[in-house]
Amino acid sequence: FVNDWLCNRQFSPYSTNKIANSFLASELSLVASSKDAKPFDPDKHPTQDWWPMSWPQEHTLRSAFQKSVVRYYQDLASEMSLGDFGITWSDGGMTTLGLEADDRILLGKDLVISAHEQVAFLQRLQENRLGIGDGSAALLRGIALVEEKDGRKLFGKTGTGQHDTHWVGWYGDGRKEADGPQIFALVCLEDSFEAVRKKRETVRTDVLKAVGFR
Repeated sequence: FVNDWLCNRQFSPYSTNKIANSFLASELSLVASSKDAKPFDPDKHPTQDWWPMSWPQEHTLRSAFQKSVVRYYQDLASEMSLGDFGITWSDGGMTTLGLEADDRILLGKDLVISAHEQVAFLQRLQENRLGIGDGSAALLRGIALVEEKDGRKLFGKTGTGQHDTHWVGWYGDGRKEADGPQIFALVCLEDSFEAVRKKRETVRTDVLKAVGFR
């Protein structure tokens, strides 16, 4: 870690929560494959000014994960029921996921996690210690694949949101190497969304170069 204080500070996971949302949806048979599509319904989800242009259209699970399409995961959350889940977010015994079928499942408004805990969670996921089935794990790997190079694979998910007067940026990452996976979590605290986006990409690129992936 570079900044121990920041790595130990807890924030909402924001859209990195879609990692758990996706495999939970698979475990509950709400999705069968990465190609499961949901059409855009403007009556149900009126377009918001802050939405990216790619959101108000049909999306598959993979494209919704890659583009962090909130309304797709809102639809999934609406199909999840109280008592569906018994999975804790981190080794630190944080909050149990999925207390109710509302946006808390989607955005983790009642959940907080540190970079250290994010790595612990991703490590448990990689080592199949979350109790999810092989099919759900394979589905998640398929939608989270970012890049492939020389037989090595890069998986990841971004997350961004406002915390007090700052913006928080996440990047949960895993690289599958011949000698075993390597996992890291990036969290940054900046004054604007654009600053978060730039810092996240710069640091991620530097880290990947340092370990020979780029």
